[in-house]
Amino acid sequence: MPLIQELRDNLRVSLKLTTSFTTAAVFAICLVSLLVIWRDAMALLAALIGTALGWAVGILLAPYPEEQKRFQRLSKGIAGFLGGYVAAKLDRIFDLLMDKSGGGPLILNVRVVRGLSVGIACLLVASVTVFVARTYFQTSES
Repeated sequence: MPLIQELRDNLRVSLKLTTSFTTAAVFAICLVSLLVIWRDAMALLAALIGTALGWAVGILLAPYPEEQKRFQRLSKGIAGFLGGYVAAKLDRIFDLLMDKSGGGPLILNVRVVRGLSVGIACLLVASVTVFVARTYFQTSES
């Protein structure tokens, strides 16, 4: 009976990994296609920054056991930074996006919306993919 349970657990982990990586691959193909069609350097930059930030977030959300102490100290520092400096600057960023000096609010500019959308989507997909990979590869090896 324990062998059947172990096989069932391994199948679940394998299915979760396969589903996550397939979804990430489909997303990457769609994103690359859009970036080629748009030929927008700012959207490409947003994709790269979003992916890098998502990778870091995924690693922080699912540290390996030997990384956990180090990441606890690091996460306290990051939380302090985000709580103070970034929160104080959000108002200024919002003001810039709503600035009407160029004819209309910058947030309605197609290139700005495209860049923000691509960056946020890449951040989310990268963080989920890294989180799933680190969580399930970790449990399947132990």
